[in-house]
Amino acid sequence: MDPLSLIRIPGGLYLSTHGAGVFRYNEGTESWTPMSRGMVASAVRALISVDETLYAGCDSMGVLRSVDEGETWVSLPNVGLFDRSVGELAYFRSSLFAGTTAGVFRSRDDGATWEHVGLKIITDFEGAGACG
Repeated sequence: MDPLSLIRIPGGLYLSTHGAGVFRYNEGTESWTPMSRGMVASAVRALISVDETLYAGCDSMGVLRSVDEGETWVSLPNVGLFDRSVGELAYFRSSLFAGTTAGVFRSRDDGATWEHVGLKIITDFEGAGACG
């Protein structure tokens, strides 16, 4: 199990993993509780909280949503998200953004439909102006 993403929301601290889904930290017992019921993907690369809703970006499954602090997850339609391996999620100006190897996608309807907004990820770094 590899930790991939940590987020803090008013309800607690959440960890996404490669291989074991999502966990919530229990401060009183200093332990982690699996929060992956209904989650069909075990590799969760990104987590984001928007208002009272959690979104998970998954390998090959697109974006999933939880409206009960991670107790249960549902797969979203992900219409238009032709690369379902989501590595990053962000929320900006009433839109949800997903970063994939095919570029950046935007959803204006909470992940039901997506449109490609460009920026294909560069895989050949020769001459790309890398740091260092």
